Amino acid sequence: MPFEREDIIKINGITLYARNDDWGQSGKQSGNKVLLTDETSSQQTDCQLDAVDFHIEAYYLGEDYQNVVSKLYKIYKQQKNMLLEHHDIGRVWVKFANGGYRIKKTNTKLWYREFVLNLVLAKTSDLKIQVVELEQLAETQLEKGVEQSLLDALDKFNADFISENLNSLVKNDIVNNLYALGDKISSLSADNLLGSLTNPFTGTFESLLAAAGGIAGTIQSYLNLGKSKNDRKYEYNNSGFSGEEARKYFQSYIDIASRVDSAVDIANTEPETQQNIQTAIDLIKQTAIVKACDCVTENPFETKESIKNAIKDLEKVSDSIIQAAEDNKEIQNDIHNVVNQAVVILQSQPVFNSRQIQTNICLPAAVICRDENCDEETFLRVNEIRHPLFVPAGIKLEITGDSNE
Repeated sequence: MPFEREDIIKINGITLYARNDDWGQSGKQSGNKVLLTDETSSQQTDCQLDAVDFHIEAYYLGEDYQNVVSKLYKIYKQQKNMLLEHHDIGRVWVKFANGGYRIKKTNTKLWYREFVLNLVLAKTSDLKIQVVELEQLAETQLEKGVEQSLLDALDKFNADFISENLNSLVKNDIVNNLYALGDKISSLSADNLLGSLTNPFTGTFESLLAAAGGIAGTIQSYLNLGKSKNDRKYEYNNSGFSGEEARKYFQSYIDIASRVDSAVDIANTEPETQQNIQTAIDLIKQTAIVKACDCVTENPFETKESIKNAIKDLEKVSDSIIQAAEDNKEIQNDIHNVVNQAVVILQSQPVFNSRQIQTNICLPAAVICRDENCDEETFLRVNEIRHPLFVPAGIKLEITGDSNE
């Protein structure tokens, strides 16, 4: 089922798909400032908004719908402030209006729930309403950067790859090394993704050159890892929705960008083989790091610590790729800009009610979660606890959820 970006709203990180979205304000003015961004001119405008209300008819589709229903209902009952991420406005703190929560189910779709949500701007004496710059603008910039980076990497490959006047042994050596690189990509992605990939680098050198887009196009198509971003973004699987799956793709791309060159040893090969395979390795690593950046728009990380580690990985791996491309400033600038944009998006992603604790003794997860009023399943996943009965003492544990609100 296709969606536009405008169809998506988020409430405290919960993704819903809007059927109808009606929002506006009365004529009443206040000192609350909302920052809007004009995408065409990049000029920021301060708007005075008060008495703004949102009427959103949205739905959620997934086996875990009960968790979504429970979370939203708890917020509604306790009248907590929550962060609404909205395409037109950006991010704003809101509360449920009176009678602002209704849910509808249908007998034809088992895991489908419709929501009618009436929201108003949060109004508390100590809360300054500030909407950050439109995240959608940052995502748009990243998408453009990703597209340009991939095009420039493709052009660089096509300019450097030797295809003329090669003898049969050199051609076979190139094919064998490409095949080894393909196997390495498959093994690295299989560590994090369900299923396996079929190595496309088979056949003769001529058949590879005759493939759509040539060898470079085959490499970049292969690095979609068997499924495009749009295909996987809204698809439910046993691991959950996009955040869980996007996290696996992010890690696979990081692994490929940092480890794919270990698949081959071209030190003692013919100069033409060395040039062609090194060119292929460069393209694979450049494409992989750019695609890793592309994954961050799917909000794959749940905690401050995981976001911090993702930024560290992006910067470390990209630095080595940028240094290796010292003969091409355009490629260097492309990757540098895309990584910087991804880091901005990661740093701007809200982590709701996240805090750290530390226990003095080893305890079962159930005990900690009861005391901290948090969800055990989320606690185990976020902290990567190996056994729920034995949470190690003396380590920092991330708590996310509704506690202490």
